[in-house]
Amino acid sequence: MVFINSSVGPSFEAVHPTRAAAPGIRFPVYDDLTDRLVKPETDPATGEPDPLTAHVLAVAAGYAYSDGQTVAEMMTRLGMEKCTCLTVTFRNDTMFVAATAHVIQSEDGRVVVVAFRGTEPVNLINWLTDVDTAQQKVRLDEDAPIDVHPGFYRNIRAIRYKLRKALLLALAGKPVDGNLDTPTDRAPMEALYLTGHSLGGAMAALLALLVRRDEEDEASFGGVLSAVYTYGQPMVGSPALAAACDADPRLGGRLFRYVYEGDPIPGMPSRDTGRWGHFGRERQHVTGLGDAGWQQSTSNVGQIRFAGQMAVAFGSLALSQLLVLQRIPVLYRIDDHRPQHYIEKLAPEGAVSEFGDRVYALAPTPALRLRRTIEHWGRRLTSVRPPSRLTNAQPPADQTSSNHRLDQPEERGIEAAQ
Repeated sequence: MVFINSSVGPSFEAVHPTRAAAPGIRFPVYDDLTDRLVKPETDPATGEPDPLTAHVLAVAAGYAYSDGQTVAEMMTRLGMEKCTCLTVTFRNDTMFVAATAHVIQSEDGRVVVVAFRGTEPVNLINWLTDVDTAQQKVRLDEDAPIDVHPGFYRNIRAIRYKLRKALLLALAGKPVDGNLDTPTDRAPMEALYLTGHSLGGAMAALLALLVRRDEEDEASFGGVLSAVYTYGQPMVGSPALAAACDADPRLGGRLFRYVYEGDPIPGMPSRDTGRWGHFGRERQHVTGLGDAGWQQSTSNVGQIRFAGQMAVAFGSLALSQLLVLQRIPVLYRIDDHRPQHYIEKLAPEGAVSEFGDRVYALAPTPALRLRRTIEHWGRRLTSVRPPSRLTNAQPPADQTSSNHRLDQPEERGIEAAQ
């Protein structure tokens, strides 16, 4: 079953917080958001994420669990007034497919964000998708097949062509929903971003891979695909595939993954289900004895050794809520996977939230710093970690050929995958 729905965001005035509740604040959250996404302060071609973009897309990924009208409203609050949001949903319970994506187009048409919905807590099909971990060989072109997560791949495959149709409309300067009643005097799409949290992040990463491997899609969207930002994303393929993607700056160099503290999902699928690997540039939020914040990872997060450790991660939810138990170290905490942690920690200093209020973050107590430090080193010692990232092995973007072989990673990539 395929469901398609279209929504339009409100005006700034319609969602402006009350003066009494938020005196003297700047609203929307960002001025000239569209311009700042078309030309971000930090060019993703440098291999470094843009802080503003990371925050905006974290909000989009977090609210992708909502309906299209809510997504459009939140993007308006951020600064994308009267945007169009096309929501595409595909569901086939027997095949473990329950995929949803929101295609968000700025009013002037220059920016499009595709935000994928992640695993919904009460959606059994999503959970069955996640645990379907027997690696599947998929042939995308004339090259040798690649090894991917079958559940994630089926979900992105189910809605890929509906998304492609919408993006082609955006390239032509038309509304992504194809609504003839919507004013069509829009500019062609200049910047395309893919994002998602959890399962949604996996789908965003796979769509970037599919675009790169498809000659027609690469010709259409390769020039406007600015970057991919994911949050709490699980691994989507084999270590060999991950190494090959990392060796391609147009793919691994423009995918930015964020991992918050003891979020267990980036360490999945577990090692007892096979060998899996991440690609892209990783940022981890680490609370240490001396400082706390986002850090560039020298080595991607490792695989959790046993699937049974997830039971402990879910059981730790009570430890995160009860004051008397908060000091007990637990390596993985499912509470750390919640999207609001990513949104709050990525908000620039002094910025208001999407609702117009300020979140007052208290400095971590010494006890919390100690507990987080013990947990961090415990994860490093017990997970199956890949070798240090070979950032020097990545050629500059201008040296990347359009026929990069993802099934045959470079010698360095193969070594890293073993």
